[in-house]
Amino acid sequence: MPVSSIKHTKPSKDYDVVVIGSGAAGLSTALSSAQQGLKVAVFEKSSVIGGTSAWSGGWMWLPQNPYAKEAGIADSKEEVKRYLTSVANGAELDPRVDTFLDAAPKMVEHYRSTTSVDFIAGNKVPDMQDLPGSVTGGRSLCAAPFNGRKLGKNIHFLRRPLDIASVWGMGIGSFELRQFYDALRKPSAFIHVCKRFLTHFKDLILFRRSMYLQNGNALAASLFKSTLDLGVEHFTDVEIETFISNQNGVSGVTIHRNGESIEIKAKAVVSAAGGFPHNQKLLNKYIAPRAGAQHFSAAVPENTGSIIELAQKIGAAISSDYREGAAWAPCSRVKRADGSVGKYPHLLERGKPGIIAVGPDGHRFTNEANCYHMFQQGYFDTYSDEQPVSWVIADHKAYRRWGLGWAKPAPFLNLRALKTGYLLKANSLNKLAQKMGVPSDSLNETVARFNDFAAKGEDLDFNRGESTYNKGAGDFEHKPNPSLGELKKPPFYAVKLDSGSLGTFIGLKTNHECQVVNAADEPIPGLYAVGNEAASIFRGDYPSGGITLGPAMTFGYLCGQAIGKHFNNKPDN
Repeated sequence: MPVSSIKHTKPSKDYDVVVIGSGAAGLSTALSSAQQGLKVAVFEKSSVIGGTSAWSGGWMWLPQNPYAKEAGIADSKEEVKRYLTSVANGAELDPRVDTFLDAAPKMVEHYRSTTSVDFIAGNKVPDMQDLPGSVTGGRSLCAAPFNGRKLGKNIHFLRRPLDIASVWGMGIGSFELRQFYDALRKPSAFIHVCKRFLTHFKDLILFRRSMYLQNGNALAASLFKSTLDLGVEHFTDVEIETFISNQNGVSGVTIHRNGESIEIKAKAVVSAAGGFPHNQKLLNKYIAPRAGAQHFSAAVPENTGSIIELAQKIGAAISSDYREGAAWAPCSRVKRADGSVGKYPHLLERGKPGIIAVGPDGHRFTNEANCYHMFQQGYFDTYSDEQPVSWVIADHKAYRRWGLGWAKPAPFLNLRALKTGYLLKANSLNKLAQKMGVPSDSLNETVARFNDFAAKGEDLDFNRGESTYNKGAGDFEHKPNPSLGELKKPPFYAVKLDSGSLGTFIGLKTNHECQVVNAADEPIPGLYAVGNEAASIFRGDYPSGGITLGPAMTFGYLCGQAIGKHFNNKPDN
């Protein structure tokens, strides 16, 4: 069915597989199911395809992937598990970890050879912690750029990149980010950036959006295209009202679309609706005790946990005994011109030289160059505020070089960021502290102490810039420590950070075939869960970037195969 006509057609009354949600996990499941010869429908709550995956960086943690092997990078399942056990402080690993590690390389090889999905090797991307079993590269892959023209008119059903994290709607790929930072410093970088902008403006004129898709937008687009090629039917603006179920399990769903309720029968129903980062009831129960009553998630607003609640009503169990309930990330609130508020996830600039973060007392509280998850953990472990608030601070030199969140680096003027109060600016640290509402003597003391560390190249408080990941988060051209730079040149700038996340870890309890289980660990026939709907296999740990999308892609692939095996009596693949 052409996606361009979905608003004017009704779904069939009967499918082999119904997938709820169209992020990477849902589309991977739909793709894998269709490859088994099954009739598949994807029901999406919003008006566009792609979910939070389309807003993401597109990185996937996929150890022992074919690209690493082709590059001659030595690794083993045992070493990966040793690293995961180290991250977990020796705790027993989830049994699904073995399933993931065995299947991830197969998923990559299968998709790159049979679909429009393609990858870029991250052979220099290290694990996030220097612990036994960690590596300095080879376990990460990023979605390859995708030409949006391949989707034809269906491009208009693909979720656009997150507006506040793009440049006029243009996504910037991880591998070209340095070129944009260096655009005013190096002629080759300037030429690259000019070419990218010219291409983007041409696309805006011709197509009203970028066609050179990168990061998670490219991943969602390539999966979308691959499912369309196999006849998967996509329907947007769909609310799931109930599961059709009895003592024999789940046999379909009742949907609400275009003003009417429709019963859809299915042999398998797969929940891939993105977890519950925007469900206040579930947040109060599972997230608030650790992260505060208000939660500012960077996930798409449709991730409301409604399908998890429906599953609970028919006996589905929740895995909640996790070390952390979500993938923490500091977020800043951006007020748009239309009055809506976007959440900008601060993933990059915290580790750059000339930038620090302080808490409400004006003091540093953690290693800013650690990953976003560990950064937020540092706040939770230091303060007990009902509503966590911190600040990221830069001097003029660092601000122009790296920007601060939504406030982009030079030559952008960021007038709206200043006008709305998103970006605070002051000619002295005393005046900046006054605007921030933190003690000025504490802030001055903190900056002076940090500047002394930066001059010597050693952070005696938090060891910033020493780990492999820290070094990569800094500036390799900056000496002696790539992550430590003095804050000396006024004016000074600050952006307020709230407690936020990229998505939830707690979710429906599943087995190795993605079947949702009840409190007795018995599968509920016909009901599956993947992505953030399923409880994370890492039980609240964050070993590396891409630990959401990697398992999402892999278990989506496995879920489709499992459904095909169950209903087509096919042997194990």
